[in-house]
Amino acid sequence: MVKMIWHNFWVNYYMHFYNGCNSQQQQKRGELIKRASYHQSQLLNIKLAKHNSKPFKNRNRAIIE
Repeated sequence: MVKMIWHNFWVNYYMHFYNGCNSQQQQKRGELIKRASYHQSQLLNIKLAKHNSKPFKNRNRAIIE
């Protein structure tokens, strides 16, 4: 949970500065979007790991019994 909050904070932080940059500052904008995308991919990995660790519920069990 703490890792998700941490990465979400950094995504919002970098996107805040990305949106505030002038379109002429392409190098700075590129660096910010790379950092934000890194943290977004980390968030996705955490969410997928959390999802895959949950046990699958057998929904057909009530029908069989």
